[in-house]
Amino acid sequence: VELVFGLVGPIGCPIHQARDILASTLKKMDYVPVSISLSAEMNRLLTAKGCKVDRTSESILEEKILKGNAVRKAFARDGVLAAEAIRQVVEFRLQVATDNGVTDSDEQAKIPLDEHAFIIDQLKRPEEVDLLVKAFGKRFIQVSVVTPLEKRKQSLVARLRNEQHGWDNSRCEVHATKLISTDQNERQDEHGQRISKIFHLGDVFFDGTSEETLEKSSQRFVKAFFGRNNIAPTRDEFGSYMAQA
Repeated sequence: VELVFGLVGPIGCPIHQARDILASTLKKMDYVPVSISLSAEMNRLLTAKGCKVDRTSESILEEKILKGNAVRKAFARDGVLAAEAIRQVVEFRLQVATDNGVTDSDEQAKIPLDEHAFIIDQLKRPEEVDLLVKAFGKRFIQVSVVTPLEKRKQSLVARLRNEQHGWDNSRCEVHATKLISTDQNERQDEHGQRISKIFHLGDVFFDGTSEETLEKSSQRFVKAFFGRNNIAPTRDEFGSYMAQA
């Protein structure tokens, strides 16, 4: 069975660490993890539309938020980054089919890849989740990463002090608070982030307090999902599990 995981986490949480740990855990179940970074595609998508960010950002982190908003605005579609993730899944299937010498590779690209797991990093809008559910059905699993607010703020302050040369601790703290508020629900921007609208809808929640808690969350979920053994589920077993979930 092909699986698609969508990571959701408020700014400052260890989302990339969660991605890597989930990938490592899935490997132990003989799955091939494939990571898809949506932020890595934003410059290309903006260039394709001949657009750029129309607001000045104070920090590298804020620039990423503004780029995401600009991409959604440029395509007039708030689920566009999820569409990009779907395109990459199909492109990966096509490449596998081509590498395996399949003649009708275009048709094969429509067929899910058994024992492969795509990990999308990361989702910010309800429209993105809706599109992925529509595309992959119950094979799509939303993983929400829970991290205490104060820990997230400390992480952001530390990152800002490292990236924003000349900023003192006070300025970093003020900006970190601003970023957390923006990330939760960017009310002033029609195409802004809406983490607060989707976070609670997770199919599973990882404890992002520490690397150890992330490891435990990932292992506990994957073991339960695969029935606590090293045998990947058949299509029927997977359907039975999701019907009960």
